[in-house]
Amino acid sequence: MKEQILKYIELNPNRGYYDLCKIFGLSIDELLNLLDITNYKIDKFNNLNFYDINGNKTYNEIYKEWDNEYWLKRKYDTNGNVIYHEDSDDDWWKREYDTNSNLTYFENSYGDWFKNEYDANGNCIYTEQSNGYWKKWEYDNNGESTYEEDSEGYWHKYKYDANGNQIYYEDFMNTWIKCKYDSNGDKIYREYSTGEWIKYEYNTNGNIIYKENSNGYWVNYYYDGNNNLTSKEDSNGFKKTYVNES
Repeated sequence: MKEQILKYIELNPNRGYYDLCKIFGLSIDELLNLLDITNYKIDKFNNLNFYDINGNKTYNEIYKEWDNEYWLKRKYDTNGNVIYHEDSDDDWWKREYDTNSNLTYFENSYGDWFKNEYDANGNCIYTEQSNGYWKKWEYDNNGESTYEEDSEGYWHKYKYDANGNQIYYEDFMNTWIKCKYDSNGDKIYREYSTGEWIKYEYNTNGNIIYKENSNGYWVNYYYDGNNNLTSKEDSNGFKKTYVNES
């Protein structure tokens, strides 16, 4: 019978092991022992798992009995990533990974696919889909995105200061934003492509004490010795006092 089963598997490679049990009238243990498969475990839900010599899962098949028999099987790489999935509904998908477990390729039974490329730091620099859509990225030495562009014509640019604060943004609509920061990383100025701007001032504890915009509107903020906001006033004459119960 072993030769008969092996020949059947050769001709029907997508059949699950539980399917083979039904076809040949064997229990799952009888079938696997007949095929000299010993590195397997069956859990209390009748899920079938194969393992390599290092204990890594290499195959997974799930059997459930609803209105009809259902099976699901999966294969894994040595890092534990699922690289293949197939079930009795004729649905399947497969994945490929690089040595760092970054997903590089996906494909399914519906004809959909996408692929990814990465730089040496693991940042995705390019993705492409079966519908023709693509997107690409560029990064600085700190791994911050400096440029993004896609097949629909959208793009974005970013710049950062030495501390990683974003100081410039620009996009496909010719919109841009410029920012400045103090030595503590607090934003002290923001300017927009529309000509509007906002500036900020802070006390030595890093609390904002003054904010003003290009329309002439300003706000003063006041704090107690515990850095609790106690009051604020603005250029419109509005004043508000805060009560801190701590």
